[in-house]
Amino acid sequence: MNPQKMSRESIETLMVLSVIRDGCAAGDIAALLGLSPGLAPAVAAGIGPLVNAGWIAEEEERLSLTESGRLKLAAGLAAAGVA
Repeated sequence: MNPQKMSRESIETLMVLSVIRDGCAAGDIAALLGLSPGLAPAVAAGIGPLVNAGWIAEEEERLSLTESGRLKLAAGLAAAGVA
């Protein structure tokens, strides 16, 4: 299978969705991505568009993927040739 060319935004979205997959705190995303702890506030703030798109749900300071988010992740991984 030849993976399709993906934008940086698409890759970053898939990375965030993949670390949130089973749920996590917003402040943990940077660490789960292997980024500096100093980036935690910026990374947590950057999930807003993913929440607005309906891919991530926020409940009591925990994030989890919605069904739409799980489908987006699966489709993105398949398009990248890693599913």
